Parts: sequence; C-alpha cells; structure tokens
Amino acid sequence: MSISLPSRLLARVILRWVAVTSVVMGLVLLVLSTLWADVGWALQLIPLSGALGATVIGLALVGVWLHRPWLRLSSGLALILIGALSLLSWAAADWLLGIWPALAALEPVRTGSLRQYWLAAVLFLTFGLTFLVSPQRRRLWLGVGIAWLLTGIALMLVHVFSPVAHWWASNASGASLISLFIVFGGSALIASAGQEDGVETKGLRRATWWVGLGGFMLGCMIWYALSAQHQRDLTAGAATVGHNMETAINQLLRSHYVSMSRMVASWSGRGLLDEPWGETAPASVQADADQFLTDLRSFAGLGFWLPAQSRSEMLVYRHGDDAQWAEWLQQPALGHCRTGQQWRCNLAFVPAKEQKPGLLLMAVPMHDSRGPIGMLLGMVDFDTLMTNHLHLEAYPYVLTVQQGTEEIYQHRPAQLSASEESRAGELLYYREAALFDQQVFSITVHHGDSMEAARLPNLILLATLVSLLLSTVIALTLELAATNASRSRALSRSIMRQRQLRRIEDMVAREQPLADIGRAAADHLVRQLEASQCLVVMKPSLVNSDPFEMAVATLDGVDPEVLLPDPDLYHTPLRQALHTAQPLLVPDLEDESRWPEFNRRALRAGYRAALVFPVLTTGREVLGVLALFRIQPGVLTGEEQGDIDDVSPLIGLAVEQERSKSALVYASRYDVLTELPNRGYLQQRLIQWVQQATERAEGLAVLFIDLDGFKPVNDSLGHTMGDQVLRQVGQRLQQVFPSDTFVSRLGGDEFVALVPEYAGAGTAGTDHLIVQALEILARPFVLADLQVSLTASVGATRLYPGQTPPDDPLLLLQQADLAMYKAKRGGRNHFEWYLEGDQSRQHRKVQLRHDLQQALIDGEFRLHYQPIISHTDAVIAVEALLRWQHPEQGMISPSEFIPLAEETGQIIPLSNWVLDQVCRDARVLRQQWPLQVAVNLSPLQFLRPQFRQQLMEVVAHYELPPQALNLELTEHTLVEDPEQAATTLRELQSAGFGISIDDFGTGFSSLSYLKWLPVSALKIDRSFIRDMQNSPRELALVRAIIDMAHELDLTVVAEGVERREQAQALQSLGCDCQQGYYYARPKDFTALLVWLQSRGHWRTGSMG
Repeated sequence: MSISLPSRLLARVILRWVAVTSVVMGLVLLVLSTLWADVGWALQLIPLSGALGATVIGLALVGVWLHRPWLRLSSGLALILIGALSLLSWAAADWLLGIWPALAALEPVRTGSLRQYWLAAVLFLTFGLTFLVSPQRRRLWLGVGIAWLLTGIALMLVHVFSPVAHWWASNASGASLISLFIVFGGSALIASAGQEDGVETKGLRRATWWVGLGGFMLGCMIWYALSAQHQRDLTAGAATVGHNMETAINQLLRSHYVSMSRMVASWSGRGLLDEPWGETAPASVQADADQFLTDLRSFAGLGFWLPAQSRSEMLVYRHGDDAQWAEWLQQPALGHCRTGQQWRCNLAFVPAKEQKPGLLLMAVPMHDSRGPIGMLLGMVDFDTLMTNHLHLEAYPYVLTVQQGTEEIYQHRPAQLSASEESRAGELLYYREAALFDQQVFSITVHHGDSMEAARLPNLILLATLVSLLLSTVIALTLELAATNASRSRALSRSIMRQRQLRRIEDMVAREQPLADIGRAAADHLVRQLEASQCLVVMKPSLVNSDPFEMAVATLDGVDPEVLLPDPDLYHTPLRQALHTAQPLLVPDLEDESRWPEFNRRALRAGYRAALVFPVLTTGREVLGVLALFRIQPGVLTGEEQGDIDDVSPLIGLAVEQERSKSALVYASRYDVLTELPNRGYLQQRLIQWVQQATERAEGLAVLFIDLDGFKPVNDSLGHTMGDQVLRQVGQRLQQVFPSDTFVSRLGGDEFVALVPEYAGAGTAGTDHLIVQALEILARPFVLADLQVSLTASVGATRLYPGQTPPDDPLLLLQQADLAMYKAKRGGRNHFEWYLEGDQSRQHRKVQLRHDLQQALIDGEFRLHYQPIISHTDAVIAVEALLRWQHPEQGMISPSEFIPLAEETGQIIPLSNWVLDQVCRDARVLRQQWPLQVAVNLSPLQFLRPQFRQQLMEVVAHYELPPQALNLELTEHTLVEDPEQAATTLRELQSAGFGISIDDFGTGFSSLSYLKWLPVSALKIDRSFIRDMQNSPRELALVRAIIDMAHELDLTVVAEGVERREQAQALQSLGCDCQQGYYYARPKDFTALLVWLQSRGHWRTGSMG
C-alpha cells in the first residue's frame, strides 16, 4: 500500500521529534531532581521513575530512527525493568500498610505517589516489550501504537471534562503531561511501524529540524514552566493558608485557656478556694461556671480535680444534665494526665471512642492561700471552637486538621459547592504542628475546587498542543515547500531529460543517420551528467564507415581525437569494455595503471575519471561503448546511472534498426531460396528499365521462363529436392545471362530476365541467349545421388527502340507470360515471342471464363439434337449437342467454350446439367419414338470415381433403361487412364449402355485398345468425310476404317455428311450410319419432335 508524501513526512517528523524531545526533557528532569533539592515542585509534576522512563523511551525511538537494533533492544529491556519496579512498588503499597501501619507516615505512602503512577508503569512495560520486537512486525507496532494513542486521547478528554478523575497522577498538570506523553508515544510507535533495521530512511532538512524540533521542545518547555509555576503557586498558597490555620488554632486555644485562668484567679481572689468544698462547688462558683459555659459555647463542660481536699473522684460540673459528659470526664483514658496528686496535662486530646471526635481537655491549676489544691478542667469541642471562632479566608483550599489518623476538623470555604465535598482534591500542603502544650496534630491542605484547579492546566495543555501543532505545521510546510521545490527542480530536469530522450527516440523512429543519433545521445549525457566529454564509439563491423564510428559531445573544447582508441592503442578501457561487455568504471585515472598511454593522454587533457559502458542488444551482443570523461574524480550516482540505462538502449536500438532495415530491404527485394531478386523488386526494376530504355532509345527484352514438368519432381522427390533444383536453376541462369541482365525469380518455378538490347545490337543476341538458357536448363540436375532432367518454356516480348512504352510497364510481363504459355502449347522446351493479337485472345479467354460461370447460373445453355440415319434411311438415334446462346455475343461455338470449360474445371457442372437434361428429354422422346440418345462424355467427368453411380442414379430417376443412352468418348479419354477406362466401360456395357468412340482417327492413340475395350461403334471424324471425294488418301482411310470396324464387329457412323455424293459414297463403302446436314441440322427438342412427326420413317434400334 503506497503512502503519500505528507503521510511519510509526518511519520518521519513525529518519530524524530518525539524521540529527541523525550530524551531531552527526561534528562532535564533527571538533572533537576538530582542536582537541586529546591525543585521539589518538579518531582510533583513527574516522578523520578517517569523522567527516567521518558528518557529511555526516547533512546529506544532514536534506535528505531537511526536503525540501531542494539539501542532499541537495550532500551526495551531497561523499560521493562523500570516498569516492573514501579508496578511492584504500587502493588505492594497496600500490603505494606497492612502489616506495618506506621508506614503511613512516610511521604511516598501518605502522598499516594506509589499508587498514582501505576499507569506509567504499565506504559513502560508495554513499550519495553514492543521495542523487543522488530518494527517490521508492522501490525504489532500499529496495534500497540493505536491502543496507546486512543488511551492518551481518552485520558485527555477525561481530564478536561472530569478534572477530579486524574487518578493516574498526583496533580492536574502531571495528569495532562502523562496524557500528552502517551499520545506522543503511541504516535511514535505508529510512525515507526514497518521500518526495517539497517535500512536508512530519508532524513529531514536542517531548516525543518531547527524549526520543528525547536518549536516542539519550546512548546514542551513552556508547558513545563507554566505548569510548574502553576503548581508552585498552588503549593505556596496552600502553605500560607496552612500556616495561618496553625496560628489561628494556637491563638484560639490560648485565649480559651486564658479565660479559664482568669475565672480561677477570680475565685482565688474572692477566697472561694480557701474553704473546702463539699459534694458540690460553692454556689458562686457554679454561677461563674454557668456564665462561662454560656459565653464560651465551645466548652462542653467543666470539671474540678481537687486532690488536696482528699477528693478521690473528680468533681464534675457540666453545662446541662447530659450524663455522657460526666462519663467522658471520668474515663480512664485521661489517666495519663494524673500522677498522684498532680495533673500533668495543660491540653490533651481525648480518644473519641463512641464520642464525638475532636474533644480537647484543657487544665488550669487552682491555688488557695496555702498552695495548689487541684485543677479546673475544661472540655473543649474543637469543631465548635473552630466553627465559631475561626475566621480564615482559604478559598479555594480545603483545610483538614487531624490528630493521628482521626480528622477532627475540616475547613471548607463557603464559595465551594456542595458537590465538591465528595471530590478528593489535590494534596497541596501537609504539616505536623504542636500546640502550646506540645500536643501534635497535622494540617493538610487540598484544592477544593477541582474545576478551577484543572482550568489553568487545561488551558496550558491546550496552548501547548496548539504550539506543538503550529510548529509541526510550520515544519511540515517548510519541508513540503523544500521538497516541492526540489521536486520541481527535479521535474524540470526530468522534463528536459524526457524531451531530449524523446528527441533521440524520434530520431531513431525517423531512422535518421546513426552518427546524428550518436551525437544527440552524447550531447544529452554531457548535459545531464555534467561530464566534460562523451564519446559514442561503435564497432567497425556494424557500420559502413571508418574503423570506428564516432559521435562526440564536449564542454571543454578538448579534441576528441585525444581519447579515441586508434589502432595503436589496443589497451584502453574502451576496448576492454567492447571485449568484456561489462561496464568499466575508473574513478581516478591517477590511481589506474592498466592503460598507461591512455591514462597519460586523458590526464594531459585534464580528465580524472573515465566511465565506460557497453552498448548492448537485447541478446547481449556488444554494439559499441559509451565513454564519459570527467574533470573531477568519482563515480555516477543512481540517477546518473539511470540516464545511461535510458540512452544506451536507444543507441543499441538505432544500430539494430539500421541492421534490421538493411535486412528488411534485402528480404523485401530478394528471394530467400535462390537469392535472386523477387517479384516486387522485379516490378520496380522493370518500371525503371522501361523508363531508361525509352529515354535512351534502346530496346528491352522481357523473358518469362517456366520449367516443364517441375511439379511431378517436386511432388515425388519432396520440396527439399525441389528447392535444390530451383537454386541450381537460378545459378545456371546467372551463368548464361551477362552481368547487365536482371535475372529474378517470380515465384514457384517461374523466372524472369530483363535483357537490355542496345542500339545497333539487334534481336539476334537475345534469341541466342534464350537458346543457351534452354540448353543449360536441359542438362541433368544432380541432387545427392539422383539426377533429374527438366526442360523449360520461354516466352519473350520486347520493347523496340523508339517504341512508345505501354502506360503500365508491367504489361510487358503479362505479354511474356502469354508467349510462355504459347510455347507450352507448342510442345515445350522452346521459346515463343509475343505477337500482336495474343493479348486480345487472352483477354477474350478470361472474359469467356467469367461468362461461362454466369451462364451456368443464368441457364443460358441449350441442348440441340441431330438425327443419326441408318443405311436403310431410317432414324435410329439422335445425338445431343450443347449450345450456348450468349446474351451479347449470340451463339458461341462448342469448340471454343468446351476446351475452356475442361481447362477450368467448369466442365463438371456443365456435364452434369447435360446428362440430367438428356435423360429428361429421352424420357419424353421414348414415349413415342424409342430412339437411342447419344451423349458426349467429358474426360474429367468419365474418369471420376463416382461417375458410374451418378449416371445410374440419373437414369433411375427418370425411369430410363440404360439402353436408351449411347455414351460417346474420345480416344484421348480412353488412353488417359486405360485400366480405369476399361473397368468403367465394362461395368457400363454390362449395365446396358451403348459405347462409341467419337472423332475416331484424330487422337494420338494406338489401335490396340480396340481389341480389349468394350466398344460397340466407331464415329469417323468429319475431317475425313470432308475431303474424301477429292483425296484418294482420305477415301482410302475411310475405307480402311470401315473395313477394320466391320472385321471387329463394330458399327460405323460417319459424321459431317453434308452432300448427296458423300452419302452415296459412304453407302457404297458399306458405312452403317450417317449423320450430317445432308440429313438434318441439329434442332432443339421441340423442333426435333415436330421433325420426327413429319418424317414418319424411323425404327427402333441403336448405333451398335
């Protein structure tokens, strides 16, 4: 969890100030209590154990602050000892009083100091145990700190709103101080939580120290001085009141004694003492006594002790008839005052027992003319005496008079409220005094108005808190201001640094020259690191320049050549960093002996420190070095190292980018396999060369070279062998063509050569080069232990000198491609030049392919049927002929679109449509004319494995017998795959289909297949019939075909019969059937039905 700057700063401030203040204040109190005896008021605020504990807590916090575990641990142990002793003293106080009551007279017990500081003892124990645990136990320190912080705040609130409840101290000031110290101690623990031992934290600035700590300590000293002065004033006032009380008591008792003495003297003067008294005193004496008791209400009674008159008992005269007084005067407790015939006490406190406490026995000797005869005893009620006669201004104090442990009188000023009577005020004065007869009593003075007593300490505490808060705020403000200023300066430097780095990054992104990037990097490092000179030196293998690419930034104008590692200086820190790929830091060149010559040069130039860093790629390849030279010795700081770490990768990236750019350029222009220029580079150079040839009025030949039969080699031997063939082809072409020829690989097994035809050289030279290329490519290719023979087809086109070039020079490449395909069709292993018209034919072919696909979608195809006539002039069959009615071009000949469909594969959907339509029409036809329908099969359709099943499904769908169809195949279809063809034909023949050989005699085939193929008819191609009457050769061939077919029991059908003479000649040769315009033109199905109806002569049968 991250903590904001003010929070971290406040934690540091609290920890340091509490630590220092605790130590200083504790030591001050220890010194005051030790060296000066007249500062007892100081100990009344803080006991000796409290001062010692505060000092030790401060030392422990100093150990936390300075990361000194030994100081923290030792202070923790000392605190545990102090707390344990204090707690033991507090716990044993009541026990000691129980077994030895006389201890109550001791000041620590009487003042309650042993009882009142138990909270401090618990505080010392808790802090001591906490200090034994590392601050890294963050939760423990936080828990203890928060607990004591809340305790201190609670005690403050209790002290403010319930002043008499400062049971944790002997006085209000001490209670506020202890509460404040608990708050500070808890805050210090919270601020210390999470700190690691041995890990330094950032210190505070000197101004923050002086202002904050000075204000903090000044506030504490002011609080202590004001509190001490307040306590001193209270104590002094209490002492004055107590002294006045003591004086008043003595004066009152003496005046009462004098009054009794005067009455006795009166009796003696009147001779009332000369005569013995009887059972009662004389009447005049009794009258005087009555008057005396009436005047002095503080006397409870009078008595006479007359041993001279042999009175064994005391003669009692009392005011009123209360027998209790007589009993009291005669109790044995007063026996200590009688010794034989003498009364020894002028004044005696009488034990109270059941009587009212605070009764005094006052004795005045009586004399007759002969001498002493006894004593006049007066019983004085001390409370009544003080109530009636004491006039003492004691506010706000409450005075208490005790005799021994019994309270005999308490003086409470009238200004104090009744509720104050139940509150135990602060003990301010205690004195044991002696009356005139040496009777000892004690006087204690307490503060009677607790609210008044706590008001000033609370105000002092509030003022102190405000002072502490103000000093803390001022210190924090100064620290934050200084920190913000420092951060602002750092931010400004960072912004400038980032701008410079972005500038370098932008240079790298814009692929600026490497030297410019190096100079910018060197300049940036010189400015940021305050170096005198920075060199960026790259390895010579990475750049196309001198042995070392140099980028220099300098501040002092020293020639950088002084420090460059020339070839004679192989032993330099720059070369070592290049070799080891490790930074090389030389803080002081004067202390370095590894490179004496380099050191001499650098020192002579005024440099003392050399800092060299390798420039690496992401793969740790060394690209070069960054070398910094400084006038002052020393190494880099962490921030300066960060600048190096930022710049070095940018330089490495620039170098890698330079290399990658070269590699990309090569990869974008050259074929990886053959290392020849690729298609893209060929197109660029073709455009350039066309432009140059046009400008120079020179010719340019474009040769398109394609290997013949490379695909079988690549498929059978594998792509690895095929790649070897292509590499050797590229090498052979480079051997044939001169150096000024641009030879490239277009892709696959296609290569292109651009051959310049200079003015006057003619075209014969280009033809010769093509022939040489064909010859060298026809030589066997050696592949491991194999030899492969291939040929090539070359298409060529040229731009003649002075000829206007095409708008798109790439059109020359298309022309050469067309010429290459023309060479392929011409038998391969030769070359063809592009001729005018090739382009238009190719364009028509492309457009026709598109239209063919659209025709399949739009249903533009139609079937026409042409009757087949037997030698008896009867219709025995019809042949289905495909027609294409183009919406724009009209009727397109099958000889034009059927080969294209076979070439593009569109023949399959087209043949499926034809077969389906033929079966549909045949079903209608057979309802009236059960004629056989001949249908031509495409080689691609027939050789497909699923053809037989598809044919049977279509026939079955239209409920046709297989005999209704005659399947016509060309010789090319039969010899493409003879075994598969024979198998399929046997299956079809066995199913009942008729099978005919169409265009017999036009294919490159052997007659041997006629022996074993299940064929039932031969159809003589129209090319033989057309010239039969004019050419004996053609006639002989027709006769031979008919005779051969009859010998093989095959039916012969002649196609293309257009004239009567041809029909008659064929009949004379024995031809079985004829077909042609002479008999009937092809008709659509509807017209065929009308024609058949009108002819009326047909017969059921088949072509064979």
